Amino acid sequence: MPRNLTLLGGGSPKSRNRQRTRVARPRKASPAPAVTSTGVSARLTQAGKLALAFALISGAITHGYHLFDYPLYSTDEGIYLERSWAVLREGKLSPQTYYYDHAPGGWILLAFWEFILPKHFETFGNPVNSGRVLMLILHVINVYFLFEIARKFSKGSLLAPTIACFFFNFSPLAVYYQRMVLLDNFMVFWFLLSLYMLLHKESQLFVGAWSGLAFGIAVVTKENAAVALAGRPEPAVRHDDVDIHGERGNPPLPSALDA
Repeated sequence: MPRNLTLLGGGSPKSRNRQRTRVARPRKASPAPAVTSTGVSARLTQAGKLALAFALISGAITHGYHLFDYPLYSTDEGIYLERSWAVLREGKLSPQTYYYDHAPGGWILLAFWEFILPKHFETFGNPVNSGRVLMLILHVINVYFLFEIARKFSKGSLLAPTIACFFFNFSPLAVYYQRMVLLDNFMVFWFLLSLYMLLHKESQLFVGAWSGLAFGIAVVTKENAAVALAGRPEPAVRHDDVDIHGERGNPPLPSALDA
């Protein structure tokens, strides 16, 4: 009788415990890395992180070493600092009544930078030095933007961004001109920001608007940015074949049978 009860009841407590231990627990699937519509992972590998760190550190060293001594102060640097001083102290774009110059976006940003510094124009000794510190910060940010943009265009390869950032950091022309307080350096920052947002924030709703705003600021910083407009339509329209569900391909057109 106990034997029958044991068979009907599913066995002894020890056997039931063994059966429980044999049941395999389902493993939680690890989240897949985020992949954009171009097929490039949004996350950097260990080698990618090392390459990016080298690019950022080398850019900070090559452009920060003897920043205040080389190159010599130029007339353009003094003019743009003069314009930014007029924005802060006089509320005007220039201290002169009549002047002819570029669009004011660059020295407006420079004026904001001088405003947030503790001693304003004299934080790093003189106004030009304070402006050159901003150029160093913008250059390091530009290196990051350039690295990620080149990685996207090269389908995730690390060779293209490494080479691009190497020449961007070590080119003699880059070391000379990117240290100085020039509108071109402001323009490059806004243009790279615009392209970076367009390529890396594809899933966000208003990314096109923010990218266009950054490009517009680049144009009002220096008019040369408008030349790069010819290279922007392709990245901007390449999402036209994505439907509202995020699937590739044009959605089917409605037919009379669907009515």
